[in-house]
Amino acid sequence: LVWNSVRMPGGDCIGIFWPDVITIPVQGRHYSYHWDGSRVDFVRQHDTGKVLAVT
Repeated sequence: LVWNSVRMPGGDCIGIFWPDVITIPVQGRHYSYHWDGSRVDFVRQHDTGKVLAVT
């Protein structure tokens, strides 16, 4: 079951009704987003401390 996302124009949502259709989710990386008052100006990756520029 797939439908258009109402939160993300152009995005899709999916409904899975049987447990073996997809694999178990795996925790991914954690990020902090820095808001400068008008936009996100950089992102920090928590596990490495690496700062990623936002263009």
